[in-house]
Amino acid sequence: MKTLRYVSLSLAGWYLFLITLHYFNRRPLWNDEYCIFLNIKNYSTVDLFSKPLLDLQAFPRFYLWMIQRFSGYFHFQLWALRFLPFACMVTAFGVWLGIASREFKDRAALGLYILCWPASVMLVYYASELKQYSMDVLAAALCLWCLYRGLSRWWYVLPFLCFVSYPSVFWIPLFLWNLWLCGKRTGQWRPLVLYTCVAVSALLVFYCFDVSVTRNNLSVYWHDYFISFDSPRAFFGSLGKNLNNLISRWFAERPHWMRGPSRLFMGMGLVYMLAAFWGRFKKDGFEFKSVVPAAFAVFWLHLIFGAIHKYPFVCPRTSLFFCPVLLMLAVMAIERLKGFNKRLGAVLQAAFVVFLAITSIGIARILCTGTLGFDSVLWQ
Repeated sequence: MKTLRYVSLSLAGWYLFLITLHYFNRRPLWNDEYCIFLNIKNYSTVDLFSKPLLDLQAFPRFYLWMIQRFSGYFHFQLWALRFLPFACMVTAFGVWLGIASREFKDRAALGLYILCWPASVMLVYYASELKQYSMDVLAAALCLWCLYRGLSRWWYVLPFLCFVSYPSVFWIPLFLWNLWLCGKRTGQWRPLVLYTCVAVSALLVFYCFDVSVTRNNLSVYWHDYFISFDSPRAFFGSLGKNLNNLISRWFAERPHWMRGPSRLFMGMGLVYMLAAFWGRFKKDGFEFKSVVPAAFAVFWLHLIFGAIHKYPFVCPRTSLFFCPVLLMLAVMAIERLKGFNKRLGAVLQAAFVVFLAITSIGIARILCTGTLGFDSVLWQ
């Protein structure tokens, strides 16, 4: 047990080493980062909350203001511009490890989950980019952590996460459902009423000072990541393409052969979520208080928002908040398979470890010899 614990700690340290190395690599701002920087540099506080962002950018306004205030004290140095995204990912990693520790009693399974992080280009790359996606990962972790812990005063703070993370809106209905069940069971409706008032107030402010001033033509930029209803062929084509993105693009973009193993393991996680949802939801008293039911609900909400063209489904960076969930589901699927067929499960687990190790070493090689990009070629 101590050996496995040291392995888990070493793997966690390996991920933190990689993202720190990436953070201190003084690479220039790339295109989208530079567009965000133009808003930070040229917009006043009033402009940030009242005008469409320059260069067709979308960024949670309050979070952008926080980065503007912080980096301004340091004359907009690169490390200052990227510091809050880096801090968010470090914090998110810690919270997700806490969730995984609750979910995985087997240290080997926990270690496998931790190894997924340094093997994901997306989770390494966006740990220190001037983008909002690491905050999305943190917001999702906080929401799921609060669901695990049950009703507390922190629930009433969570709706305000929409000010810093757009996908945090997906989690609000889960808390409303749990509070409704609590009121039905105990006859105490005050928590539900209070949470509803807080959530509605937060969403109204969010709409007035963020959504309503965002350019409508952003849908043109993201049209490839929406569900199309132009024809049956377009519907199934867009749905299939985006589901493929959901299971194939978390570890590496190139070489393309690396997407094959990702489809296998992440596909197992997605199938496990669909198959295990009802049993786990029933076991939890029909509340959202564990990974599988929460993942199922957020997946469908994410899909619905993609269908009504309000949020991309699935672009890897805008859907990065779902990546740690899917990684956890993949490990759960392998553990469940080991329960049915120990030999087959062990073979798949070993294959997954080898794949993750190859990917992580490829990421480390690029970080040590050059600049990591989200579509870097890990192996020639």
